[in-house]
Amino acid sequence: MHYVEVKYQPERSRACLGSPSLVKLDDGDLVATHDYWGIQTLTGDCGLSSVYRSEDDGVTWENVTHIISAQWGTLVKLPDALYHISATREYGDMVIRRSTDGGFTWSLPRDEKSGVLLRNESREGATKYRFECGGGTLVHDGYLYKSYDKYAYAPGQSPWEAGNFGTGMARIPLDKDPLDAGNWTFSNILTFDAAKLPDPKLSLGNKTGWLEGNPLPTPDGKIASIMRVHVAKPNVAAYLTLSDDGKVFSFDYETGLIDFIGGHSRFYVQQDAVTGLYVTFSNFITDEPVPTHRNLLSLAVSEDLRHWRRVKDVMRDESGLPPALSRQLTGFQYSSWQFDGDDIILLCRMGYRGSVNFHDANRITFHRFKGWRSWL
Repeated sequence: MHYVEVKYQPERSRACLGSPSLVKLDDGDLVATHDYWGIQTLTGDCGLSSVYRSEDDGVTWENVTHIISAQWGTLVKLPDALYHISATREYGDMVIRRSTDGGFTWSLPRDEKSGVLLRNESREGATKYRFECGGGTLVHDGYLYKSYDKYAYAPGQSPWEAGNFGTGMARIPLDKDPLDAGNWTFSNILTFDAAKLPDPKLSLGNKTGWLEGNPLPTPDGKIASIMRVHVAKPNVAAYLTLSDDGKVFSFDYETGLIDFIGGHSRFYVQQDAVTGLYVTFSNFITDEPVPTHRNLLSLAVSEDLRHWRRVKDVMRDESGLPPALSRQLTGFQYSSWQFDGDDIILLCRMGYRGSVNFHDANRITFHRFKGWRSWL
C-alpha cells in the first residue's frame, strides 16, 4: 500500500487527527485540511485546523497555515475562491471562510455578513447543540449545496449517540456572496425516528440515527442525500430527498434504507462526468459480528444511487496484525477525494502503525489511484 504522509501525530501527544478535506485548484495545486481532537486538545474550547499545499501533484506537502476556531471542516472550490465550512468549536457556531490566495490566508467570520451562518443556542445546564460540517458538498445547476448535522446533547445523556443527530441541508446560488448568511436557504432539521422502522429488529434504540450526508443530483433531476446510518444491520445507508425549493428534507421509512458498501462510517459520494456513475470509497463490512471495523476501504459504484456494486478493495491492513487486532487498531476512514483526469486523488484519516485504536487516527495520508475506470 503506497501513500504519502501529510501529517503524523505521535500517540504521546494524546491528540488525534480528523476531518480530512482535499481540493484541486484551477492552477493544479492541491490544498488539504484536517483538524485535531482528543483528550489533550482544545476541541471544546477552540477548534483548530491545519492547511497544507502541494505543488507537485501530491508528492510532497507543506503546512502553510492554521485556522483557529475551525472544527469538522470541509473545503469547497467555487468559481471565485476557495472556501472552508466548519464549526468554530465543539459547541460553537457554523461558519464559512474564504481564501483568495489558494489557502495561504483566510477571512475571519465575525458576524452574519462575514461568514457566521448559524449561531449556536447552547446554554450551560440545558441542552447543548453542536454543528458538524463534515458532510459532503455539491456544486450543481447554479447552486452550492452543503450537508450538515445538528447534534442535541441533553444533560445526563451519553455524549455521543446517533439518535441525537439531526441532519440538514444548506444551499446558496453561486452568484450570491457565501459569507452573507442571508443568501443561504436552510432546510428543516430531520431526525431519525426508530419507531417508524418497518422492521423493529433494525432499531438500536437511541443509537439509531444518521449523520454526514452527501448531496447529489438524482437521475430524475432531484437532489438527494446519501447518509451514514446506524441500524442493526451492516452495509446500509439512508436515502433522503430535498424539495425543489431547498426547504424540506424528507425520508421514506419503507424505501429509504438502501443496501450499500459500508455505510456505518463517513463516506463521500460523487458523480463521474465521464461514465455517469456515482462513486464512493467506504468501509465495507466483511465481518458482521464487528459492524464498526474500518480496516478495509473499498471503491463502489452505482447507476441510480440505490443499487451499489463493490468494484475494488483499495486499502487494507498490511501491518501483519492478526485479524482481530487489525480491526481494533487499523482504520482507513473518512476519505475526502476528487476526480483528477484519469485518476482519483484521496486524503485519508488513518489509524495505522501506532494509533491507540482504529478510530483515534494518528496519520493523514494522500493516495492516488491511477486509471481507476479500468477497474469497472
